[in-house]
Amino acid sequence: MRISGTLITCTILDFFIHLTTAFYFGRLYPRCGYIHYGKDKSIRCFGGTGTLQPNAWNIGSTIFTLDLGFNTPIPLDTLSNKWQAVLSTNAFDPELRGLCQIATLPNGYQIVLQGGNDPNMLNDTILFDGSQKTWQKLTPYTRSNGTKIWGGTATNLPSVTMDTIGFFGGTTGVFLSEAASVPKVTGSPGFTNLTVFNTTSKTWSYFSPQNNVPSALPIFHTATLDSKSGIIYYLGGEIIGAIQPSISQLSWGYTFNTANGNWNICNYTAPDDNFPSGRVYHTSTMAPNSQHIILFGGADSANKGICLSNPEKVTDVFCFKPVVSDYLFTLNLQTNTWVQVRLNSTLSLPRFGHS
Repeated sequence: MRISGTLITCTILDFFIHLTTAFYFGRLYPRCGYIHYGKDKSIRCFGGTGTLQPNAWNIGSTIFTLDLGFNTPIPLDTLSNKWQAVLSTNAFDPELRGLCQIATLPNGYQIVLQGGNDPNMLNDTILFDGSQKTWQKLTPYTRSNGTKIWGGTATNLPSVTMDTIGFFGGTTGVFLSEAASVPKVTGSPGFTNLTVFNTTSKTWSYFSPQNNVPSALPIFHTATLDSKSGIIYYLGGEIIGAIQPSISQLSWGYTFNTANGNWNICNYTAPDDNFPSGRVYHTSTMAPNSQHIILFGGADSANKGICLSNPEKVTDVFCFKPVVSDYLFTLNLQTNTWVQVRLNSTLSLPRFGHS
């Protein structure tokens, strides 16, 4: 099965829209979810950073929304003026939380945010109800011994009740640097296996059974559920190491089968070995009515990039890596084959830190 250029263009519209987020709100690394409840079809975005400063998550905790319920096409260059702030109807501080885990529940109107790289946050797991415009505190994840997990993934899991989210990867560490070395992530791994949160019972547990759990954990990767097979595909990112993160090449990737609890390593193919380059801060999503994953954007995980330090804290260093040039691929899940897609556009398409 081939995916038409029109389908790809429509499916990655969300990615293009988030370029307007960067321009209009001046932010990187927002956390966004798609609301689809009743007549409400919109994107809700939370947090991010508007400055190239280490660990400076200064955007605030306001939710912004972009209405997609229009009946006629709207030029992309006008969407930047369509964002609106969403004021919550209850008194609750969602707190600053950079690079947190996020998932929109299957009900289409609730978004769960978990963790983030602020070690001082009081409520690490929270929920935003788009229908009521309210925040609420959920049960915290206590197995990280009070530290906060960030850079991991959250995925809706197949269930009759449609109220379970699976978390994997990430870290509780911080970015540090040493003289004449690439900055490294220090600290404990985040979710060391598929960890489940039930939004109805508000309880945490481990998915059971789990077989062949990976010993090397990724950070800044993506997780995409193929609802037809029940398999979650984890793509890209970096593998947390003792000295520095190692690159996770996209010639392979972890998979988790929600039907039997088996972890596997899937080896992919590509025409002429033209695999996507290793990357972080990218996105992946299932193409509608197909078994193809669309991989978009990302930063070059093999390149140190530009590293900035905080003059008030000499160990606080954050590196902004250059954007990848091979920014668009599809992965055929029936053949496990990558194919690069080249688009003709006047837009500046390569990007990272989008949502």
